[in-house]
Amino acid sequence: MFNKKVILFLKRDSVELYTADGDGPKNRLSFPPEIIKYEEILDEAKFESLITSFLQKELAPNQKVTILLSPDILFQKTISSPDKTIQESEIKKFTDEIPFDASKTATIKLPTTDGLNLIATNKKLYLPIVTACEKLNCQVEAVVPASLFGITKSQELTKGDISQLFKNSKLENASNFLLSQQDTDSQTDQGESESLKKSHKYIFFILLVVLIIIAGLSFVFIRQKKSKDSPKEETAIAQTSPKPTPSEESTAAAEIEEISKEDLKIQILNGTGVAGQAQDLADLLKSDNFIDITLGNSVTTDNTQATAAFRDSIPQTVKDNLARKLEEIFETVQVETLMESGFDIKITTGKLKTP
Repeated sequence: MFNKKVILFLKRDSVELYTADGDGPKNRLSFPPEIIKYEEILDEAKFESLITSFLQKELAPNQKVTILLSPDILFQKTISSPDKTIQESEIKKFTDEIPFDASKTATIKLPTTDGLNLIATNKKLYLPIVTACEKLNCQVEAVVPASLFGITKSQELTKGDISQLFKNSKLENASNFLLSQQDTDSQTDQGESESLKKSHKYIFFILLVVLIIIAGLSFVFIRQKKSKDSPKEETAIAQTSPKPTPSEESTAAAEIEEISKEDLKIQILNGTGVAGQAQDLADLLKSDNFIDITLGNSVTTDNTQATAAFRDSIPQTVKDNLARKLEEIFETVQVETLMESGFDIKITTGKLKTP
């Protein structure tokens, strides 16, 4: 196997290793949920260590590797318009809908006869694999989306799938996330260079203005020092500085006070009947310091819309952050006010977003 090309089929919860002429995966590495979940790496150091240990046993120096990204970790959009203004608007909408930070997102743009195909993924998933291969003196030739080669499901690759991948070298180069990333980095460097030049000019102008202001203030200060201040004027000035009343101070203190996430009582109800959905959400919230979580099943099990009900006493920042996190997971989220209950927050799960 060591003298053959290798394909690493990267999925949401695992990576499978294939050879160019093999039949079925040669080996498979599953990702523990405490390390990676919902296409987000929870512990980057452990993820890198896990990948490195796996590849050390499977790869030999100087092997050529292709990383194939499964459809379940891809985000795709087709823009059916050659108009550049429309394309820019649609690209922004597409980017805004991706549930990662922009710093984690890698995107390729493939021109079509009448528009563009956009494909994006979380680059934090494949970059540790690229780094691990380089440490083993192996060459990662490409990181490509499986969907462009007719692979629309996250099942095991067939010989036909592998053959389709290697006989389309032009398509492989055009859809290579690594080449796209290099172009983006180059454009960023050039942009930063121009920005730096403008910044230097701007800083010089600001310094000049500050020096003029300091000179003016010094002149005024010297003039004022020659004249004596009136005692009546000093008294008037002192009287114009009102002190806060005790009630104002207590109100400000109450507004600053925050409720600790660890003290909040949360109930999560499985509203779809999908086994383990409530537990998966609980694990995700625990990683965000929500500790006191109780699980249960909703009376209805066909919910498509997730709901999040909060007590009025919950700070708005906690409500907004938790609602935003739920919107990254579920298709729709309804925020409600929680009436009489033994819990502070009550969440009922709904239909998960489709990757």
